[in-house]
Amino acid sequence: MSWLLSVNLTANRSKKFWSKEEHLKRPILYSCFLLPVTLLFINSDAAHADFLSTPQLASLDIAATELARNTGSGSQNHLFLVGVYLNGRERGAMNVLLDNGEIWIPWNDFLELTGLQVSEEQNDTVVLRTTIGDIRLATTTLRLFGGNPYISFKILEEKFRIFPSFDQSLFAIKLQITWSPAKSTPSARAVLKADVTGPDTSLAFIHGAYQYNGNLQNTASQQLEILAGGRVLDGIWNIDMQGDPSRNIDLTAYHWTSINPHTAFRLGTGQTDFPTQLSTGTFTGAQFGWSNSDITPYFDQPLSSSLNAFMIFNTSQLRNIDGSGPAGGIAELRFNGKAVARQLIRLDGRFSFPNVQMGLDFRKTEVYVYTRSILEKPSAILDYSQAIAHRALESGKILASGGIGIDGNPLLQQNTAELDRPTAYGHVQYGINHWLTAETAIQKRGNGHGPDGLAGAVVSLGSSWNASVYAASSNAHLGTELSLEHRGERSSLLLSSSKYEQNFLSDEQPSINRQLLNFSWSPLNNMNLSLLGRREESGENKSSFLRPGGSIFLRNGLRFSVTPEYDAFPEYQYEIDYYATTFWWTAMYNTETIDTTVSWQFSDRTNFRLFNQYSVGNHANATSAYLDWYTTSARRSLIQFVATYTGNRTGFSLAYHRAADAGLDFSLAYLYQMNNTLMLDIDQAVQENPVSKHLFMCTLSFDFGWSGKRLQPVNRWTISPMRGGIAGSLAADENSGLQKNQIQDVGILVNGYQMPQNQQDGNYFVGNLKPGLYKISIDPAKLPIQFVPDKEASIVEVKGSGITNVNIPVHAEYGIAGQLLDLSGKGVANGILVLTDSKNNTVATVSTNEFGYYRADGLRCGEYMLKPVSVTGQPIENADPKTVIIKDDYLFDVNVTVNLPAQPQKAAEPPAEKSGN
Repeated sequence: MSWLLSVNLTANRSKKFWSKEEHLKRPILYSCFLLPVTLLFINSDAAHADFLSTPQLASLDIAATELARNTGSGSQNHLFLVGVYLNGRERGAMNVLLDNGEIWIPWNDFLELTGLQVSEEQNDTVVLRTTIGDIRLATTTLRLFGGNPYISFKILEEKFRIFPSFDQSLFAIKLQITWSPAKSTPSARAVLKADVTGPDTSLAFIHGAYQYNGNLQNTASQQLEILAGGRVLDGIWNIDMQGDPSRNIDLTAYHWTSINPHTAFRLGTGQTDFPTQLSTGTFTGAQFGWSNSDITPYFDQPLSSSLNAFMIFNTSQLRNIDGSGPAGGIAELRFNGKAVARQLIRLDGRFSFPNVQMGLDFRKTEVYVYTRSILEKPSAILDYSQAIAHRALESGKILASGGIGIDGNPLLQQNTAELDRPTAYGHVQYGINHWLTAETAIQKRGNGHGPDGLAGAVVSLGSSWNASVYAASSNAHLGTELSLEHRGERSSLLLSSSKYEQNFLSDEQPSINRQLLNFSWSPLNNMNLSLLGRREESGENKSSFLRPGGSIFLRNGLRFSVTPEYDAFPEYQYEIDYYATTFWWTAMYNTETIDTTVSWQFSDRTNFRLFNQYSVGNHANATSAYLDWYTTSARRSLIQFVATYTGNRTGFSLAYHRAADAGLDFSLAYLYQMNNTLMLDIDQAVQENPVSKHLFMCTLSFDFGWSGKRLQPVNRWTISPMRGGIAGSLAADENSGLQKNQIQDVGILVNGYQMPQNQQDGNYFVGNLKPGLYKISIDPAKLPIQFVPDKEASIVEVKGSGITNVNIPVHAEYGIAGQLLDLSGKGVANGILVLTDSKNNTVATVSTNEFGYYRADGLRCGEYMLKPVSVTGQPIENADPKTVIIKDDYLFDVNVTVNLPAQPQKAAEPPAEKSGN
């Protein structure tokens, strides 16, 4: 049973640090805090018009009057000391100017903050080089205040693509910058040294999945799957165990693999797997691979595709279509644009469409991945189509593989008489030049009448045309295949002809003579035309047809399509779809069934789906309805109700699903008279598929990785011989007050890029990384604003099929702000205050602005002493220090009163002598 659950966690934001009532009590003190914020919101879009109420406006009028009176000025511009946050990180404080509702910041401070340098000056224009190109700024747009140049928020947004804002609760400006300064001259690349090395652990990962089905008749079934792997003897081992734990658990796959740049070797279970006509079989023994170039890309594939697969020559040849996507999302399998299956992506981010037939017809096989709903645009389109060009090699490249052993798996409970039959195979591909690749293979299976052989070539006829010709001998009979393929930007064409003698591959196979035509053309972006032809003689059965088709998408959300089928019956499928913002409806008709689907997304947390299928042949009808409710906005818990009606039978199910951690999830469900909770198939009569009246289901899955230090929640499906991962957690100091629910969905950056990951309760895992060194850091935009990592970044080593443990220490940093006052309550300008910690270490030295305001940021939780030391350069003696205790919050209104020394009196000048006549 597959279940839908999405993880979309939101980090908590900072609290507001004062209330409206506190503002009204202290209009003079908070005047400089409120005035810039008020003017910002008054001049903002109408969307913020409800921010200020009438009492607040009245208090701000009083504050503005008091501010002008205290400064002795009636001018419209005022200077304020504010904090500065760059990409979510605190970067000190600066004086900003508010002039007629527009905020200006010092130009030189902006250059220092961003690291920009003026590369050249042209008359009244300066050039600054960034990673998004050169920015040319006219110096006439800068304004001088007090002799210093300032730049406005408006110019920052227009010229530098910076979106500044003012945060009222922090009393700080925020700058979000997506670029960085461009280096003027290339520097020598530094040799990186790993801060954290990848472990050579014997156990890298372990995956477990358990399912229990029971009813009231005391009958039950269980299924357990365990996958594990690690590194040993400079190689990688993997095992796969499956079965009923109450009976027996079979070791279905087990092997050890050593991979080097040009060679590879495996001992254990394996399979013969060729990309053309020869059959595939499992065996146990030894396998090898060799290439005169890099061989590792042929092992860089998910183990989930097949634990027995040794080398993957072409990922599109896999009969199981496997992949990864967002947890709780939707994977939709399409053939030539036609949706044939949908699957809910599991909580571990995996989807798998088993036993997909990908034969000689070369259908365009794609998987559309949706994050939450099929109503939205696909987040990814994965192309699994087979193509002739996939089998071609680069000029001069040789790829060889082979193996020897015995049929089957001796550890499985099967007929041991078949285990002593030897099996061997060999396979070589050679890129003769840029347009010709030759291929040959031979294998000896225990159940054949001699060795099977294959020979052929792939010919490139230009940038978009390819042809292939193959001949094979199996079971002492011949088979041939000839294909011509064209893949252009708007059109594709495939012509294929194959012929197999009777008893080819097996004694039961009839003779086959098949020709295929598959043409597709998109004359417009919203239109597609197709032509499908097939002629086949299989024994006494003959079929032949040539069927046109097409689809068109209309702007109002409608789509019409007529899709020809590959088989003789039904001939066509007719489909109409309607898409809206939160509503989707589709109806499909062929000569056998009529299917109708309705999906309605009530909200981000609630979705309703209705499915109906009508069988034209036996007039049976089946309906199922789904209601999905995510109990929290984080989409980690799901309650799902399903109701079905088939004939005169009504059934329902109720299920609860929970993602408890990054590597752990479970489901509980009760089913009443349910044939299938996910899809009803009415091709057969209902009575031929009896089910228990009551059914209880429980599923539990977990993924853990051993990093050499501890078990970490991981996604096992992103760990393979050529892929590893990094796991760890955010570790906060004891005094930070950091709660786990404050650090949901914190972004982990790998070489500066956000990677798909599982992240819950401070634990994180990033997988699917090739072996090498990586720079690991926290995305500052997603970390709660008061928390700062102890170290900006770490260089981490990743090894194939290994988990590297990296804990990221973080601590909380807050700030204090207030005013230095004299005995009369007036602000003291040009004052110096010193902040010391409990060990009498100086942690900050701050100065006051012209109104007596100061600010200190970047302070950890603890007890501090704040003491004024001088005013306008004159020391202050016997000043009483003020105790400041920071605990989980920013502190404002930390005022200090000082007794200023008396100003020296100037001596009276003698009166000037009067001149006489």
